[in-house]
Amino acid sequence: MQFEIFLHGTPQGQQILGKSSDAFARFASTFYTVDTADITEKLRMDQLVTSRGSVLIYSLVWARQIVGDDGREGGYVALSLQLDLMARSTYQIYNLLKALFLTKVLGRIVRVKEGDKIQFATSKLTSFGVDYIAELEGFVGAYIRDNIGASGFAPIPQVGQSGKVHSGGVRKVNRFDFSENLLLQTLANGDTLDVSDEYPSQLTEQKIRDLSRQLEETKRSYSMQLAELQEQHRETLTAWKQQWNAKLEQSSEQLQQQAQKSKVQLDQLAMERNQLRTELEHLQIRVKTADLQSSLLKQESSLKALAESIFQLFGLSKGGLSPSQEDSSTSDKVLISHRSWFPIIHLILTLICALLLTVVLIFFRSDKGDNTPPIVTIQHDTVYIESPRVDSTALEVPGISKY
Repeated sequence: MQFEIFLHGTPQGQQILGKSSDAFARFASTFYTVDTADITEKLRMDQLVTSRGSVLIYSLVWARQIVGDDGREGGYVALSLQLDLMARSTYQIYNLLKALFLTKVLGRIVRVKEGDKIQFATSKLTSFGVDYIAELEGFVGAYIRDNIGASGFAPIPQVGQSGKVHSGGVRKVNRFDFSENLLLQTLANGDTLDVSDEYPSQLTEQKIRDLSRQLEETKRSYSMQLAELQEQHRETLTAWKQQWNAKLEQSSEQLQQQAQKSKVQLDQLAMERNQLRTELEHLQIRVKTADLQSSLLKQESSLKALAESIFQLFGLSKGGLSPSQEDSSTSDKVLISHRSWFPIIHLILTLICALLLTVVLIFFRSDKGDNTPPIVTIQHDTVYIESPRVDSTALEVPGISKY
């Protein structure tokens, strides 16, 4: 079995310490990329085809905490072990490289600066010379002899073309998910295999997938429950609105009925008020009519005197006949002539009484401030004005019978 050991990194730009070839230089250039500092520590495994055959390279890489000699971040430091055989136990190769780093590299090539930072102690790896590489090779040979043995290696599967670095994909797995069969499968596909504790394990990924599925199921369940609650809320709200509208309609109908009853009561009260007003007006008219009757009765003597004056005016009084009249034929003519005036006198008296009544009513109406005399309806109360009685004895003429 043949092997070679290389130390490469970025003290000030990328540098390689060891028996490097052009093929390995091209291979080492793939370590210094934009995602170099993504992982703190990882074990990288690549199969490289050279003119002498296929080799397998195990590289232990530190990146995230590495800074250059000038303090520049984003660099890396790596130990690469090139074998012409494949180790049956990759864990043994990892333990070998980790022990080599802790005993030969840390404190000499790189040192702990502050906190978790690791800085290159030199700006040129070549300053350590060939003796340093020989020291590294001696450590590796002794470790393989004492801890792995020749039986710990097997032939490398042949892939790819001679002298060409495979540019396939990179498969990243957790240390607990790594297996030799996985390594063989990855190399057979021409891919690179990265192993690190910082990568999520299959168990973790499975848990993540399970949790994601449970989360989606929970979200769907909650979405369905939310939709059901929203539907129940809409139904409850609709039922409540219907009940409320029914109550409002019922209350509105009750209010309308009450308003109609109140209107009927108001109309009835208005009718009663009008009736009372009419009865009051009738009562006032009766009172005024009674007052008028009383006044007319009080003025009866004056009316009688007026009637007598009218009789005297027409020569009908007791002293209206001349005592010097002598013959009876003449007296009969005078009596017949006086009796022919009775209807006229009665009419004149009636007109005079009506005129007096109208004047009295206008006088009483003017006291209320109304200049327009109203039409007065006298119900069942008729004032009868008797014509003055004429004493027939006063009209008797001596010697003439009254019939």
